[in-house]
Amino acid sequence: MEPVFYMDEAGPGIILNLRDKAERVAPLKQAHRICESPLCACTEMNLMVEDASSAGHGSRGSCEISLDLERQVLGKIRSRHLDPSLENLGERMVAKMTCKDWGQLQNWFMEAKEAQLAAADLAKLKPCFPPELASDPSLLISFGGIVPCARPLLFNLDGMTWQAMDDYCVNAPCTCNQAHLTFRAWPEGAPWGPSVHQDELGVGPVACLALPGPGWTTVEASTAGAPSLAALVSGLEAAWPALRQILTERRRILRRLAAVAIVRPRALVEPLLPARSTKVGRNEQCPCGSGKKFKRCCGGDAGNIATIQAGVATSPAIPGENHPWMTDPGSYPR
Repeated sequence: MEPVFYMDEAGPGIILNLRDKAERVAPLKQAHRICESPLCACTEMNLMVEDASSAGHGSRGSCEISLDLERQVLGKIRSRHLDPSLENLGERMVAKMTCKDWGQLQNWFMEAKEAQLAAADLAKLKPCFPPELASDPSLLISFGGIVPCARPLLFNLDGMTWQAMDDYCVNAPCTCNQAHLTFRAWPEGAPWGPSVHQDELGVGPVACLALPGPGWTTVEASTAGAPSLAALVSGLEAAWPALRQILTERRRILRRLAAVAIVRPRALVEPLLPARSTKVGRNEQCPCGSGKKFKRCCGGDAGNIATIQAGVATSPAIPGENHPWMTDPGSYPR
């Protein structure tokens, strides 16, 4: 019997080729299983199959195959009463899986995680916010840092794939309604998974988008030779037509999670801006309370700090074909 991976409207599964015909094996309770926590960073999924050919021979043979979607490797295998012809079922299936197969699995996994988060009672989740937030409520928080398996905001511009990492203020008394987007080039062959949301200082230009929009401001301009920040913002908006709605929902989720997850004295809720009589170091925290380093916030080139209206004309950007797990952003559940 030769195992073949498949994907349909019900999700992933395995087909076993039985001699000259294909028979889909009956699932055990369900055909697949993932972690039930929408905030879990694990990217493991299990495929449960049942050996339909063993019917009538006592207990049916079964097999549970674990797949690591981030590393695209086979995990643990648990089996019982399997026919000898089904030995090494997992290894044989993974050996036949293509990049497109892994991409379909990854996309299905993200959709399942999005559905989990949409249906979850946010007050009952246990997010892991950075401890610095307790003493500095103005700290900007990355959505991907709290929701590790969130769909990355990818888009194509001039033949290159870019990622926009979104950060938000979660301070309850604050009335700001913005999303800070840091742009960085997406390297070819970059691993999929929670690691795509890890922020690095100086990875690229930064824009602050008004929610629901349409205005935006420059926080850190593009370097020489890189696409302009206006082109990057327009490319992102063209690839994600519902961008402002998505960012607004992500901000709402983070603020709700922060409100129920962090207990701090009232005195720490209102951010206190330090009075400075001396020059602020470029690597010090910006005194405006944004949570960014000074050189990435108000300390940027004064000539580049300008408010720019949306609608800059550029050609539409389409997500790269090398990332098959990126589907139509319009399908993002809200």
